[in-house]
Amino acid sequence: MPICRRLTACCWAIRRPLPTGGKLGETTPALKVVTDPAYVTAIGRWVEPNPIDPEQEQGIEIRVNGVAASINMLTLRYEAWELAPEGDRIILSGVSEGSGGPYPFEQTAEIIEMDGKPALKIDAVVLTKKDLI
Repeated sequence: MPICRRLTACCWAIRRPLPTGGKLGETTPALKVVTDPAYVTAIGRWVEPNPIDPEQEQGIEIRVNGVAASINMLTLRYEAWELAPEGDRIILSGVSEGSGGPYPFEQTAEIIEMDGKPALKIDAVVLTKKDLI
């Protein structure tokens, strides 16, 4: 299911009738775009220290248009995401290359607040937001 099902944008143009014949004229661009706050919060890089090499980070990059990507995780490839019906959750999907894979997977992650900052909780793992937009 595409991410745009939850993106509630009010991006329409207002058409003005021309004085002659009542035909539609030029459009006026939208002045405001409204979207789900969880969508905006979700976009960014969510990371934790790599347990094998603490000098590195691993995690997920959440991009616009439902695209997700793994950060320094070769056997767990995140590919897509969408907002869950509950506004503070996202559904992540991808392909696992380990344990006899590859096989598709789906995870639900919860957007939480930790120490006053956004965090992404996936099961027992909590990722912090690397860059805020």
